[in-house]
Amino acid sequence: MSVSLQLKSEMCRASESLVALHDPHSSRAADLRRVAQTLALRWFNGSTGSTALSIISADRGEGRSTVAANLACIFARSGMSVLLIDADTHDPSLHHVFDLAAPETVRGSGQRIAGFANLCVVPASEIESRDAVQFMNRPIQALIERRRGEFAAIFVDTPAACVSNDYLVAGLASGGALAVTREGVTRARLATRMLDECDDAGIPVVGGVMLNA
Repeated sequence: MSVSLQLKSEMCRASESLVALHDPHSSRAADLRRVAQTLALRWFNGSTGSTALSIISADRGEGRSTVAANLACIFARSGMSVLLIDADTHDPSLHHVFDLAAPETVRGSGQRIAGFANLCVVPASEIESRDAVQFMNRPIQALIERRRGEFAAIFVDTPAACVSNDYLVAGLASGGALAVTREGVTRARLATRMLDECDDAGIPVVGGVMLNA
């Protein structure tokens, strides 16, 4: 699965980056809905029986968080209960995308999003929280396993592959990954190395999304 679409920078304000929520009739939102439909058929409702998926990219600024946030909104709007986890503790951004409280002030089991009774976002601060670290050395795995029964779909926004190997931990915990690249930005060498490392770790990459620059 490979889809090309136009999205603005990952660090845009929520009204601009969450096109599935604020501009649902745009071509960009339509492209993302097609990605969501393919994932629903091939991953969440397919023979894999999976409920979790990590969103990965080789480098920063390639649109990984934007794709994760929009997919979470689309799935939630379809009626599914969705958990979106910001596992990028190196450069967290989902609290900005959804205009949540500052990461260092959030604790607990995530925050519900206004207008979405069935969408919960876990900021990166919870992944770094003392309770999560004490529960298991791999808090992402612990969090997914602990909450898997509550949600029909779990999306994990991971750190860029060039920053750390944490994306592999998230991919193993979720059971699969969706690769995000950006036309004219993604370096082929880094992307190839990321995919090879997923293959070596036994993480299935279910498809890819290429964003236009």
